[in-house]
Amino acid sequence: MNEAALVRTLVTADDPLTVLYDALVALWRAADGVDDVNGFFGERETATNRLERFVHDTYFEVYVLLLQRIRAEERARYFTPGDGPVVLLDGMSIREAALLPGCLAPHGYTVEPAGFTLSAAPSSTQAFVQRVFGVHSITALKTWNGFQVVSIRSGEVPAVLPPKVDVLVWLSYPDELLHRVKGQALTPAEALGKTVTALVDVLDKLEGSCFHLLSDHGYVYAPSARYIWKAPAGDEKELRRLFGGGRWVAAEKMDDAGFERLRSVPPQRAYALFDEQGCYVRGRYSWSTQGSGQGDVDHYGLSLMECLTPVLRVRREQK
Repeated sequence: MNEAALVRTLVTADDPLTVLYDALVALWRAADGVDDVNGFFGERETATNRLERFVHDTYFEVYVLLLQRIRAEERARYFTPGDGPVVLLDGMSIREAALLPGCLAPHGYTVEPAGFTLSAAPSSTQAFVQRVFGVHSITALKTWNGFQVVSIRSGEVPAVLPPKVDVLVWLSYPDELLHRVKGQALTPAEALGKTVTALVDVLDKLEGSCFHLLSDHGYVYAPSARYIWKAPAGDEKELRRLFGGGRWVAAEKMDDAGFERLRSVPPQRAYALFDEQGCYVRGRYSWSTQGSGQGDVDHYGLSLMECLTPVLRVRREQK
C-alpha cells in the first residue's frame, strides 16, 4: 500500500468511501485462488489493520463522513423486484466477497463485483432489518415489497424454495458461524466452507440465471491482540466501564458522565463517535472484558470492514 498516494487520493476524491472500499477490495483480492484460507485471513487482516490505522491517524474525518452516509443511505433500493432473486448473507464482509468467485466457480456460478452499500449504525443485523424492512426480526416476514421472503438459519435450506423470480433469502451465515458457540469458534476456512455449501444449495434451488448477494454488516476480525487497537491503560479502563464488551451504547443508556468526557476527546484521537441514536466505538479499538465471550469477531461499531459491505452479482452458467 502506498500510504502517501492513498491519503492524497482521499483528500481530493469526490467520494472518499469509494476510495477506501476499492483499496480494501484490492488488498483482499485473490485472483489466483487461495489454498490456505486461514493463513490468507491472517496475512490480509494484518494489512487491513495497518491500512485503517493509517486512515485513522491521517484522515480521521472519514469516520464522521461514514456515519453521515450511513444515516442517509437508502438501503431498500438494493432490493428491486424484477432484477432477480436476492440472497442476504448475514455478516458477509469484503473478506468473503474476495473468496466467493473461486469458491462458486466449480459449482457453475460466476461472481461479479457490483459496488458496495453501507451497514446500519450500529452495524448489526437488528439495526439493518429494522431500518430496511421495518420489523424487529426478518424471520417475521413472509412477503415484503413484492418479494417472497425465506429465512434460513444454521444452514437448514428448505427442500424447495418459492418458484418465483422475486425471492429474498436471508441466510444466517457466515455471522452465525463466526461467533463462539459453547466456547468454540470455527476457523475462517471452516466458516467459509459451510457458508459456500449453504449458498450453493440456495442458488441451485432458485429460479433465474442472475442473482444478487448483499450483506447487512461486516465485522472486526481479531483472533489475537495484534489485530486491534489498544487505548492507554486509563482510557481503556474507562472504555471498558462505559461499553462493557460491546461497541455501541444506545442514546437512552448514555446517562453516565463518562460519555461527556468521551465527547471532549480531540477528534484526531477520538475513541468514539456520537449521533442522536447512540455512541459508537470508532475504528478497531477493543478491550477484553470478563465473560464477554465475543470470540474472534465483533461488530456494532464504526470501522471500515464493519460498515463497507459488498454487493455482488452472481450468474449461473448456461449448461
